[in-house]
Amino acid sequence: YALSPQDSAEAPESRLKRVLREFTRSIEAAGQFIVIKTPPSGAQPVGRALDHSGIQEIAGTIAGDDTVFVLIRSANLSPGVLSRLKVLAS
Repeated sequence: YALSPQDSAEAPESRLKRVLREFTRSIEAAGQFIVIKTPPSGAQPVGRALDHSGIQEIAGTIAGDDTVFVLIRSANLSPGVLSRLKVLAS
């Protein structure tokens, strides 16, 4: 994944929406985690966009090749974040 010139000028919410729409295959909650499946090599741009999104409920991400684990600060916040990410990805 290489940064494009538009990455630096794009608002975090817009970037997150674009990246989620482009790379997300599925999103599901697993307790205090949200698991996002992507095509191969898609997890890194999704994880980066989430880390820079400013969503306060997200403590951080771990991105592999095709899976992103999103740690939510509290399990009771997971449903709201899951819903928000699904809306952004659709």
